[in-house]
Amino acid sequence: MPALYTAFRRWTALSESTQFFEDEDPISPMVMLSVRVDSEKIADLTHAATMRALGTNRAELTALIVDKQLGTAATQILGRVAYDTGRIEGLLIWSRVSSREKNLVLFPDRLGMRYDLHDPTGELPSTHPAIMEALRELMQID
Repeated sequence: MPALYTAFRRWTALSESTQFFEDEDPISPMVMLSVRVDSEKIADLTHAATMRALGTNRAELTALIVDKQLGTAATQILGRVAYDTGRIEGLLIWSRVSSREKNLVLFPDRLGMRYDLHDPTGELPSTHPAIMEALRELMQID
């Protein structure tokens, strides 16, 4: 299922994206972007009452995923169920790397979701053409 993982703070985004790397691991190419989201269909999984209603808790939702087989972790199962409802455009979740931070997982193929690249400095057009093409495809922008 398509998902775009975002964070509200730059440090959290970098920490989340590199949490499984060892210092000796080569650095894979990454692009960090600002995204502006407009959606009223975000499920807040950071709210205690919501977690209780779903039969889960913060510890389970932020636990290290031991079994790397795709789709076996509680968070992956919950994400799949939310996605399959067809009504939810994203999930507000607790960060695993920082107990005070939240992340937003978006389902970009949901109809009605509006998001775009936020480029207040206007520097994005000067990005390498191959990167821009990949971004256009990912974000489905002109």
